[in-house]
Amino acid sequence: MGIFNKCKCPNCAQSIEYPAEGNGQIVPCPTCQKPVTLFPMVLIATDQVVTTPKQKLLEQTRVRTSLPKLTEETIRTRTKTGDTPLHRAAKLGRIAEIPKHLLSVELFSVKNDRKETPLDVAARSGQLDKIPKEFLTPEILSIAIPYHGTILHHLAYIKRLDVIPECYANSTMWNLRNSRGQTPHDVFHEVNEQERIQRARKSWVPPRLTLPIQTEPAKLLPAFFDESLRVIHIRATTSADIYTVNLLDYTCNNPLCLQIHSGVPPRDFGRLCKHIILALRQKNLVRQLPPIARGIVQNGHPDAAYGIYPGRFENDRNGNPIYITGPNYDGWISVFALRRRNGVNYYRFGYNINSNDCLQTMTSTGAAFYRTRPAI
Repeated sequence: MGIFNKCKCPNCAQSIEYPAEGNGQIVPCPTCQKPVTLFPMVLIATDQVVTTPKQKLLEQTRVRTSLPKLTEETIRTRTKTGDTPLHRAAKLGRIAEIPKHLLSVELFSVKNDRKETPLDVAARSGQLDKIPKEFLTPEILSIAIPYHGTILHHLAYIKRLDVIPECYANSTMWNLRNSRGQTPHDVFHEVNEQERIQRARKSWVPPRLTLPIQTEPAKLLPAFFDESLRVIHIRATTSADIYTVNLLDYTCNNPLCLQIHSGVPPRDFGRLCKHIILALRQKNLVRQLPPIARGIVQNGHPDAAYGIYPGRFENDRNGNPIYITGPNYDGWISVFALRRRNGVNYYRFGYNINSNDCLQTMTSTGAAFYRTRPAI
């Protein structure tokens, strides 16, 4: 008999047998109809096929059968990295294309060289919710994946519990707990609560305070008259934005500062923010500030005094002047109080009106330490 060659279609992996004289020709694949260049993979005389070990390895690692045409044999093939066709389908969100009768818990538990199952790959690629409902059985949903607990916990984290079939509403899988001791329902409620808090924080508006101008010179920010202080450009500490500070009126065009300081009189202590603080430091004007203002401006990292909510002057139990700002969304107020250490110094204390926690920020490093509440 004549000599025939065999090759595989690179598109659908269909085996094609053709006469040897057809080498190098481009013909349509009989299965997918896409063009294939005939190149001999093995030579066959009569009906005997001879395949070298190297060709077997290439065949095993290069064949990518289309998902709907997978069989019981091909669905278990591996790539060089140990991936199965199910890993590939999970990454692309195309598990629904695989014939249903081929899928099993065993296949969903197969690990590649990176110790990842197809479900791990689907979770990492954000395609976990693309798995058809009929495949989401309690056995599969109970499989553990890194960082989230189980598949069910991950679906709760991304708020896709709606993909769980209703027939499993009373399943014991809902009692499974992750490393934090949370059930899937606990995770779902926690995510909703975090989103609610974020919405409330974004919509919260600082309280509008009508403050009288402090008439005592020691309680007013100093008046500057140098026109070069009217426009000072300060780079933001957390972004590439540049804000304009006016030290003649103590204004800053940062949107949050404009919101917090709306209606606050000029030269009032409540106008201090981290950008004004940075401008005062840049222009070497800190020493011209009154004692409490100097304590605010010298208070470690300027982020600690970001957007000081307008407040009022009081005296502590020892008769020393202190400055108390209004509360922020979380209930924290800033208290700038006198502390004696080798002289007179003012320190910033964070006090929470809800939990009664007190947090002192040291002047030298800006590091925070829990200390005894000052005599306020």
